[in-house]
Amino acid sequence: MIRIFLWLSGWLVAPLSAAAQPRYTGIKENLGALLNDPQDQLVPVFVPSGKQLYFSQNSGAGGRYEIWRSRIENGRAQAKQRAAELNGPAALDHYVFGAHEGRLLINGRFPFPGDSSRFEKGFSWYRPGPGGFRPQQAQALQIEGLDSLLQGRFANIFFHPGKKLLFLGFAAGGGRTDLWICRPLPAQGPLPLRWTRPERLLLNTPADDNCPFLDSRGEWLYFSSNRPGGYGADDIYRARMLDAEGRQWSAPQNLGFYVNSNRSELYYTLSETDSCAYFVSYKNGFGAGDIFRICYTLQAADSSRIPPPLPATPTPQQPPATAPTQTTTPPPAPLPALRPEQLPPERYKPNSLVLVLDVSHSMHFGSKMNLLKKSTDRLLQRLRPIDRVALVTFDADARMPYATDALVSKDTLMRLLQELRVSENETNVNAGLSLAYRRGIDSWIEEGNNEVLVITDGYFTISDRSMELIRKNPQIRLTFVLVDPGSIADNIVRYIGNRFPSARIIRLENENLDVNKLLDAVKEHAARQ
Repeated sequence: MIRIFLWLSGWLVAPLSAAAQPRYTGIKENLGALLNDPQDQLVPVFVPSGKQLYFSQNSGAGGRYEIWRSRIENGRAQAKQRAAELNGPAALDHYVFGAHEGRLLINGRFPFPGDSSRFEKGFSWYRPGPGGFRPQQAQALQIEGLDSLLQGRFANIFFHPGKKLLFLGFAAGGGRTDLWICRPLPAQGPLPLRWTRPERLLLNTPADDNCPFLDSRGEWLYFSSNRPGGYGADDIYRARMLDAEGRQWSAPQNLGFYVNSNRSELYYTLSETDSCAYFVSYKNGFGAGDIFRICYTLQAADSSRIPPPLPATPTPQQPPATAPTQTTTPPPAPLPALRPEQLPPERYKPNSLVLVLDVSHSMHFGSKMNLLKKSTDRLLQRLRPIDRVALVTFDADARMPYATDALVSKDTLMRLLQELRVSENETNVNAGLSLAYRRGIDSWIEEGNNEVLVITDGYFTISDRSMELIRKNPQIRLTFVLVDPGSIADNIVRYIGNRFPSARIIRLENENLDVNKLLDAVKEHAARQ
């Protein structure tokens, strides 16, 4: 973790219904060199337009953080500009934490209108205008006891306009960073300025818990933590708010490898216009913290997968229980009739298969690609509309050109398979595994055959990161299909067996004799007992 005390914020986000939650699609992507550079880019915040992104970077004198902005158009960051109207005293790090009623929430209080170089710790609402920073325009937040709790340390802050709640992350009296909540006191104007003394959330652990962001419906709180059990350094988690005042929370969930890595991930926020999450990662950037994004669709929440609530201290009044709402679910549309050659559903469970296909340079030799295509084609022809299928291809990088949750039509899938071409790039099976497991988790079928099949000639090495990913997801079967591996066959079999004793290994070496091996392997796992 580069800095111990970090900041987070956000603004209104894409509305999430009470029965919906994000399901990530695609892969996380760096916003590029027009926005990111070798310095830290932190605290991504969207203003009400949903396209204007504010962030801070350490480009000021002495490494101070300054506020910059960039427009996000069609998922791409435009050339960034320094926000001169928001950068006040040179001795202060500058951050935007959110927006409300035409004003921005910034760090610092400015009780000296005649002296723009003086400030106090805390936070203010500020309406920017033409020209430079004008301290007389700042309206300070009055948070009971914050001065004594902060003791000169930095804090991050997030205001939720719908719930009228204030979330903070800071360390009180040294030690770990905790998550806190404040509630508004009687208003004295259009903006909430007076707040109760911060209270620690139940979500805190003996580790650092920081960077709070509550989605627009006030349902899910996202935050960063370096608690044990993560992927390394700071990971992003989420917990569901179970009451109106933030006193009851579900047990936190790690967002997984969709977002997290073995480096720090921080400052999760959601955009209101492009159904994407934005966050900072110290992995695979331009040198320090960079801003990334990952897009999502909304899916119905599975209440059985929501973690149980954390133990809570008693409250004076508990909200009355309400009866569940009765809803009528329309019957699903009938699936197309099976063809005679397809797997009978009464004998074979539904499949969720991710086929990870090696298209790197080493696959060019011999009949490797022909054997890969023939055996894969034979399998796909036997699958049914109840099966879920994805293709992941990898060389130096990984792509997912096809994915479906109901294999009703195979035309596009079969065309993509036949159009596969070998590249001149090196082999990076780890990129393929990362993408495949993300898809496998997304497309999980309860009591089905959930399987990742890596089809390759065996010229690869598996990283510790991939080994940890596979170890953490034993519910997904792993099969290595070695296509004409040649003289390295015995070595690669030992290599896989030492690292993944439970993985199955299949060899494809003859176009005529082995073409059904891939199909037979899937049938074995999908067979009903």
